[in-house]
Amino acid sequence: MATHGNTDQNASSTWSKDKCLTITFAVVLFIMALGTGYISRVALHIMIWHIGPPMDLNNNISRLSTLNGWLKPNCSTCNDTTFQTDMTIKGTWTWAIFLVIITPYVFTILKCLFQICFKSNKQQANKEKANKEKTNKEEKTNEEEKTNEEEKTNVEEKTNKEEKTNEEEKTIKKEKTNEEEKANEEEKKNEEEKTNKKAKSNEEEKTIKEEKTNKKEKTNKKAKSNEEEKTIKKEKINKEEKTNEKEKTNEKAKTNEEETNEEEKTNEEKKINEEGKTNEEEMANEQKTSKEKKKGKKKINEEEKPNGEEKTNEEEKTNEKEKTNKEKTNEKKTNEEQAFNKKTFLLVSKN
Repeated sequence: MATHGNTDQNASSTWSKDKCLTITFAVVLFIMALGTGYISRVALHIMIWHIGPPMDLNNNISRLSTLNGWLKPNCSTCNDTTFQTDMTIKGTWTWAIFLVIITPYVFTILKCLFQICFKSNKQQANKEKANKEKTNKEEKTNEEEKTNEEEKTNVEEKTNKEEKTNEEEKTIKKEKTNEEEKANEEEKKNEEEKTNKKAKSNEEEKTIKEEKTNKKEKTNKKAKSNEEEKTIKKEKINKEEKTNEKEKTNEKAKTNEEETNEEEKTNEEKKINEEGKTNEEEMANEQKTSKEKKKGKKKINEEEKPNGEEKTNEEEKTNEKEKTNKEKTNEKKTNEEQAFNKKTFLLVSKN
């Protein structure tokens, strides 16, 4: 901001100085022009006043013509009542006016003579230089114009040749296009005829093909029906074979199951017999013990009646044990049967 302000101040100061100088110079020139014009006008007026004819003082004369009374009438023996008209005019004022009129022309003549005498050589040299430069420039311009004209002519010739070639190519293209159009029209006609012939032949071929296809379809249907019958027969045979194989495998499995069941039965019978024997022995032992107990209990019952309830409880326990043993044997049998069935199923599925 500070630098901007300083630049504005400097610009305003320089502008004010230049402006003041220009204004003062213009004012001085204006005053000089007014002064010289005023002086020249007054001098002419004075000279014309003295050249003019005698005038009467009684006449109304303007202050401007007498320069506010500074000029007096040009008569030497003029009174208030009389007026002489044979007054002579001095020749100096006429010669003064003549000199004033001649002076600018004299200055122009002298200036021309000075230029002719002293500046003619320099002007001639300058003129010759200027003329040489002009001639050189003219020659250059002429050469450039010639080259440009030659280039233009060459370009025009090239363009004309190109236009001619283009026109010839266009004409050739038009002729070719016309020939091609004619050939295309002929080809189209031939193609149309061919297409019509092809269409007719295609229709005939289609009809023949349809007939052939119908025959083929019929034969295919017959063949398919025969094949289906054969396949159905084969499937039936395969099913019968499979069923026979399954039956054989089932029979084998059944025989194996029966053998295994027989073995299991024999084993179970053996186990049952052994268990029966053990149970019988236990029962015998229990019966012996029970008899002994009964004998003891009778004695006790005779002594104490509530011992009968204990006997019933022991009998119930023995019955429960027998039931649990039977349930266990049944569960074993069912588990063995399930395992055997799984084995047979796996064997059948593998076959």
